[in-house]
Amino acid sequence: MAYTNPWDETAPLGTAAANTLDDIVRQLKLDLRERMDTILAAGGKFSDDPIILVPAKRTGQVLSIHPASAVSEFGDEPAQYGNGHQVLTSSTQPTHLLFVPLPLLDYWKVTKVEVLLSRGANVNATVEFARASFDTANTKTVIGTLTHTATGIAIGVVFTGSETITSGFTYWINIESSASNPMTFAGARITYDEV
Repeated sequence: MAYTNPWDETAPLGTAAANTLDDIVRQLKLDLRERMDTILAAGGKFSDDPIILVPAKRTGQVLSIHPASAVSEFGDEPAQYGNGHQVLTSSTQPTHLLFVPLPLLDYWKVTKVEVLLSRGANVNATVEFARASFDTANTKTVIGTLTHTATGIAIGVVFTGSETITSGFTYWINIESSASNPMTFAGARITYDEV
C-alpha cells in the first residue's frame, strides 16, 4: 500500500504559521494510522479498540523429536529404548516398522524433515514422511521418502520443500527396515516456518 504522504521528520519547519497546526496534526494522525494499519491483524484498523497486532512469523524454526516418541508396529516385540535410541530388531519378523507421530501445528509450513538413523550391516531402511486425512476415508499421502543405505549413523533428509500443515490431517514418520540386524532411530528434526 502506498502511503498518502512520505514520512518526513523535518516538518513542520520552524517558520510554519501557527494557524496551520490543525492541518499538521491531522496529517500526522493520517500518516500514523496508515502505517499502523499495515502491522495489524487481517481486517484490523488502528481505530479499533482494542487493536490487535499481527504476530511475528518466525522462519527456520526447528522441532526436535525424541526417539522415545516412536512406537513399534509389532505389538509382541516393541522397539527397545536405550541410550537415547529406539532399536528396531526382531527375530520373528522379516521387516521392522517404527511409527513416529508428529505434533505439528496448523500455522506451520514444514520445509525439511530429517532423521538420525544408525544402520547395521545388510540392513536397508525406507523412511516416509506422510499424512492421512482426519475423516472416515483416512486417505494416506506420502509427502517425502528416503532410502537409507549407509552403514553406521547418519542424518538422512526425508523431505525438503513446502508442506503447509492443516488441522484436517495427521502427520507421521514411518521407518521400515529389513533383515534381522538391528537399526536404531536416534531422533528426527522438523524445520518449519510460521505462516
